[in-house]
Amino acid sequence: MIKNFKIYLYFCFLFMIASGILTSCSNPKISRDSNLASQPDKPKSEDQNESKSEDQNPKEVNVQPYKTNSNSNLPKPPIKTNQYPEKQNSPPPKKQNLPPPKPTHTQNFTIIERKGNTRVLPVKMLWLIDNSSSMRDDIPRVQAGIKGFVDALTKNHGIDITVTFVSCIDRRKTCVKSSIASHSAITIEEQEILSTNGLMIAMKVLSRNLSSYFDSSSTNVIVSVTDDRSDMSYQDFIGFLVGAYGSTSNFRFFGYIQPEHDYRSSYHNLARILGGKIYDITSNSSTAYGTFFKDLAKGIQSSTIINTFTLERNCTGIKTIVLDGSPLGSSLYSCSGTTLNVSKGAILGGKQITVTYYYS
Repeated sequence: MIKNFKIYLYFCFLFMIASGILTSCSNPKISRDSNLASQPDKPKSEDQNESKSEDQNPKEVNVQPYKTNSNSNLPKPPIKTNQYPEKQNSPPPKKQNLPPPKPTHTQNFTIIERKGNTRVLPVKMLWLIDNSSSMRDDIPRVQAGIKGFVDALTKNHGIDITVTFVSCIDRRKTCVKSSIASHSAITIEEQEILSTNGLMIAMKVLSRNLSSYFDSSSTNVIVSVTDDRSDMSYQDFIGFLVGAYGSTSNFRFFGYIQPEHDYRSSYHNLARILGGKIYDITSNSSTAYGTFFKDLAKGIQSSTIINTFTLERNCTGIKTIVLDGSPLGSSLYSCSGTTLNVSKGAILGGKQITVTYYYS
């Protein structure tokens, strides 16, 4: 029996050993720890100690969801307000206290021509001759009529007249012949004029070579002979005259032009503002230039026209002046007290003036 008990114990011991081996194989950590336990202790670095402590004692992170209720402690987004509060809160604009309109008065005057002997102002004329090739038929007509025109004004009307042609001389058919200057009252300012630059050339020669040609003691007449337009506007040319001579009251302008080419109305407006006239250069009538010279002779007799009128009230300014239905430019008239003055050249050939003026 004792022998059987020993055998029983022996099998129990073997069973325990076998159970330990199986448990070690199924749990590698236990096997590793047992191996480490069997090895001698080695010094460990600080990093290893820290990492082990972190592994053994991981920190808990308390993550809370973002709260969207009204009790949240997070900053609230700014409230949008009016970006331009000064406009919203600004007081309404004050009403401007405009002065009452000035009273006006309107009068009509009939233009009267003086009778008897009168003092006649000298006349100075500046002729601007287009020298382009299209003018080859017109230049000879101007040359043929100018001497008789000057003689008629001198002998028949007692006018002291001086004429200056601005043109090229003798080079081709469209240049003025030097023989035209054989008349004592005619001179030539040699300067070629192209189709569109007549007014610019006039401004150039009046600023330089002929700076003292026109003056306030004479009737100053400018004549453009061309079949083309002007590159210079009438406003710029009027501005030049005012700047150079102080006023345009003694100036007249006549144009012998091709009307349909004057689409900027430079020549038409100069004639209107300076009290002149426009003639059609395309007319085939043999007497076209004869009519032109006749009208021009009549036009420069401005000294025979009464240009001072008596107003019923004291004038403080002029609103409008209309000559036979057409308004006059503001540079052609003025008023002082009960006296109205209008440029003689502006009203020549007119019949009635209607003036609307401010009064005190």
